[in-house]
Amino acid sequence: MNETFNLYERIALLCQERDITVRALERLCGFGNATIIKWNQKIPSGERLIKVADYFNVSVDYILGREIPYEMGEAYLSLVKEAQMDGIDPEDLRMALKTIRKLRGISS
Repeated sequence: MNETFNLYERIALLCQERDITVRALERLCGFGNATIIKWNQKIPSGERLIKVADYFNVSVDYILGREIPYEMGEAYLSLVKEAQMDGIDPEDLRMALKTIRKLRGISS
């Protein structure tokens, strides 16, 4: 994400990355329709920012653009956490990595 994005754009991009609409996010967070788009003109309450940050599993500072987005290590850690939450066995991850290496012609 680019630091020049405003609050709404940052949230919209997170929605896009997670394949969810802003409107669906508003419903999940218990907000009224068009609440988040209004954040273009008005900073929301801390409570609302926390709800959005918690949904995306990022910090409020990240939502506000005060934190560097996606450290490479965090991206990998996020994928491992996702696999764990889906009940994917570590051995299956190793097998997937082996397959990717083979497809890319990378020797292990």
